[in-house]
Amino acid sequence: MKKVLLTIATVLMLVSITKANHDESQLNLRFYDYRLIVVELDNQIFENPISEFYLNNIESGRHFIKVWEFNEHFQYGCSSQPMRLLFRGNIDIPRNSIVNALVTRNRNLKVVSVLPIPTFCEPAPICYNSNAYYAPINCLNRNELEAIKYTINNRPFDSSKLQIAKQAVSKNRMNSYQVAELVQLLTFESNKLELAKFGYQFVLDPKNYYVIYNEFTFDSSINELSAFIGRRS
Repeated sequence: MKKVLLTIATVLMLVSITKANHDESQLNLRFYDYRLIVVELDNQIFENPISEFYLNNIESGRHFIKVWEFNEHFQYGCSSQPMRLLFRGNIDIPRNSIVNALVTRNRNLKVVSVLPIPTFCEPAPICYNSNAYYAPINCLNRNELEAIKYTINNRPFDSSKLQIAKQAVSKNRMNSYQVAELVQLLTFESNKLELAKFGYQFVLDPKNYYVIYNEFTFDSSINELSAFIGRRS
């Protein structure tokens, strides 16, 4: 009886966590050339200048956002203007989503991709005698992923970024959505495709690997990756 109650309690805990996660979304925002920006969301100013803004636990719906360019010359006393407004307007945040957006050269806000937040990584059974329930396998958490992305973005050349991304994918437990975020950091289509092919053998949830297709510009890359996956399925 105690084992049954333990199983029921665990399942209820997993359900409650799933429900909580589904009510919150994430926003990743940057300027097109990664210059320092300051962001205000719904009248809350995030004062620290940053090249890639990240915020989680955002309620779904329409939000008012302002994005300023931070003037690096100001901190050295060479300019009297600390910031220049790049964009003001609304952004729609869907429920349970990772929204990747950027401010373009023309000062427009462009949503690059919207990915669903995976509740858990691929589950594995945990058995108590003859009874079993499914519990999540821990994958890379958000802070660890952001540290990897920060390291990749600090490299000046796409070839170096690709090398670091490959090492990260092979040495960490990552899901398809996380690999997609690394693919997005690369500039050249050929490197994006190379990383996508490389990551397929390591990813925890290969059934979700279709999300990588959103990161390609050309249909030929999607077709090549699809054929690559098909040969390994």
